Amino acid sequence: MNRGVEMFVGHVIYKVNNLDAAVKKFRRFGFKVEYGRKNKPYNALIYFLSRNIFRVVREYWVTQVCKKIFSIFINKRFIQRVNTWENGPEGLQDTCLEGSKKELKHAIKQLDGKGQLLRTRRIDNKS
Repeated sequence: MNRGVEMFVGHVIYKVNNLDAAVKKFRRFGFKVEYGRKNKPYNALIYFLSRNIFRVVREYWVTQVCKKIFSIFINKRFIQRVNTWENGPEGLQDTCLEGSKKELKHAIKQLDGKGQLLRTRRIDNKS
């Protein structure tokens, strides 16, 4: 039953051990892949027309000091999530849904509380 839900998959996180090899592999599959930044990239992005992003990551930007500060003042559960990504095997790590606060709260309830409601902003590396 469609209730006018506007939620969509914002991005998917896929962990790799070798970012350059993964970028070459996804390009061979026909995807347009861009590094997240020019100098010392830790991730690469595959954009889709529907605003979805497939994020290929080698490592995360969050230092131990930042993790401590973030967990005290902002969101401890987010840092737990980042630690799960860092310690996980290669492959699919996480999916981010985007939508209204009401829709996301409903989705978290349906996932038995396994999701997190995070206030985030998308940064376009092309701007």
